Amino acid sequence: MFGDYLKQLRNQLNLTQRELATKLNLANPEFASIDSVTISRWERNTTSPNAVKAIRVLRELALDLKPFLLSIPSPDGTMLDDILYDRFHSQRAMLLTSGYEELKPSKEVEIIEETLFTEHVDADLARLKNFFLNSDAHYPGMFDLDYVTMHNDDKLIAKVYKDSETNKVRGHSISFLFRIEDLDAHFHNPSQTLPFSQARAYSENRGMALCCLSRYAASEQVFMMLHPTLVDYLAGRSNITELYYYAFDNQFTDYLVSLGAEKVAYDTPDKSGSVTIGKTSYRKCLLKVDTAVLLAQPSMIYLLHQHQANTAKR
Repeated sequence: MFGDYLKQLRNQLNLTQRELATKLNLANPEFASIDSVTISRWERNTTSPNAVKAIRVLRELALDLKPFLLSIPSPDGTMLDDILYDRFHSQRAMLLTSGYEELKPSKEVEIIEETLFTEHVDADLARLKNFFLNSDAHYPGMFDLDYVTMHNDDKLIAKVYKDSETNKVRGHSISFLFRIEDLDAHFHNPSQTLPFSQARAYSENRGMALCCLSRYAASEQVFMMLHPTLVDYLAGRSNITELYYYAFDNQFTDYLVSLGAEKVAYDTPDKSGSVTIGKTSYRKCLLKVDTAVLLAQPSMIYLLHQHQANTAKR
């Protein structure tokens, strides 16, 4: 419960209810009306803010939001159900994966999550560049990055998902870290791209942005490992207050836009593009969303609970 975790954090910080109210008043204009009476009501669970405001309050006090987020029951159904159906079970998905061989029942094998660019570096780089060339789904400038150096400098989070029996790669995810002020100062028009030279290692002492730029899941099983890992990373680092998401999927783009995501930059006009600006559709778009808004969504709560289940199985 929000009130229980709030009281726990207040006691850990040795603050009175009045002192906590003052701290929040100074932290964000959104909290200007909070007083000691408000804090008391919250801690007694008499009243509580909505989930977005609760997250914004808690991230002023702690890095780890998981104790609160995991106290929210996992929902039975979310918009993820539609995304998973369309991507892996719809008629279109069946056509894209069909062939002329006899269809045999496939067994679910264990998927292993590993960190990219740690052991089999040359193979990792070769596979990644092949994927970029084959899919044309990579962010501008990613093809020529020095991934090994950026990995060694902790400027990116890169995961690979492999079939435990064949060692075949079944998915990946690559995200980069930036300071919020660097990106705010950089983007002035929609044709600009991310300044990879300004990527930074994670620091808990300043506002950070996570830029999720390349991801792929060959199956629902991989999807339900890849995305929970991302949500868990955000939930444990509340000072990552902005997520930049490179979108080329209409359905998820529409979902993020419905949450208030800002269309930061976009590239090639395309009549069936993933995002519409005015009367023009664009093939790919860089979106920015407040992580408090994102983490408050039922689908993200579901993914966070899924990550706990995935971890328990290992």
